Amino acid sequence: MPLPVERRPDLLAVGITSDDIQRRRRQGELVSIRAGRYADAGAFAALGPLEQYRLRCLAAAADLPDDAVLSHESAA
Repeated sequence: MPLPVERRPDLLAVGITSDDIQRRRRQGELVSIRAGRYADAGAFAALGPLEQYRLRCLAAAADLPDDAVLSHESAA
């Protein structure tokens, strides 16, 4: 199962402020895996390079139209 990816708007909606997000990133609690997408830094670091890449691809795909596909390395 993929690591949960939190969207910035969702974090803000539950009361986490922009300052909180920045502080958590500076303190190494959150890692930005894509603009506006965050994951738990410890859990992300525990993934291997391929799993990290896969998570970044999934985060990117979530912003694409439903009929979009990943290609080349990302599709494998």
